[in-house]
Amino acid sequence: MIDNLLPGNYYEDAIDVATEDADDAPAGQDIKIIGNRIYGARLAGVVSQHQCRYTWVLGNTIMGCGYAGAKALSLGKQTGDGVVKASGNLLIDNPRSVRLRDSAEFSNNTIVHRESEQVLLLYANADNMIVNRNIVFTTNNLWIKVGDGLPKIDMIQSDWNWYGTLQKSGVKSAGIFQYKGDHTPTAWQKALGQDAHSMFGLVPGLQIDGELTTDITKWDNAFFA
Repeated sequence: MIDNLLPGNYYEDAIDVATEDADDAPAGQDIKIIGNRIYGARLAGVVSQHQCRYTWVLGNTIMGCGYAGAKALSLGKQTGDGVVKASGNLLIDNPRSVRLRDSAEFSNNTIVHRESEQVLLLYANADNMIVNRNIVFTTNNLWIKVGDGLPKIDMIQSDWNWYGTLQKSGVKSAGIFQYKGDHTPTAWQKALGQDAHSMFGLVPGLQIDGELTTDITKWDNAFFA
């Protein structure tokens, strides 16, 4: 269990539990990453991939992570059994976004994203992937990108999300899902049967301008409000 840490300005990943099976021991399992406040990692804020099994990433704040190519949050197995779950996490102003692989469940999270890439990257050959009940804010046009090599779209379940656009001067964002081409929310629902109950568009009363500080000593009530 990894909890209640304040890791900042890491050269690589802040928390990395990506492990492999070995001859004398299985990959890591029953791993809980709970209530950490992570900022400024050059690579990922949290990674749980490879063959690690049964990981829960719960109630973490991840900010300003992923400058050098890794995503702010990377979840899911490349091989093996088990499942990786993330819920109740807050991701704010990370240069890169969230990457999900096989057997990843991403639910009840909040993301504020103002960079150029998609907020959620769902990798090819995924299986049993669930993206439900998240709040996703972005100033760009790109909410989700699904790897084109994915054999069946029904391997991904996405619903009950709010895909919001941030009100920012001069920026208009209708919101796009990318899977073998671009899909508007209506086209995504109709053609792929995903997000039938999700909501889309501007969030009333929400306006975010400028950059949020990565100085955790200034994360007061006004900041979280």
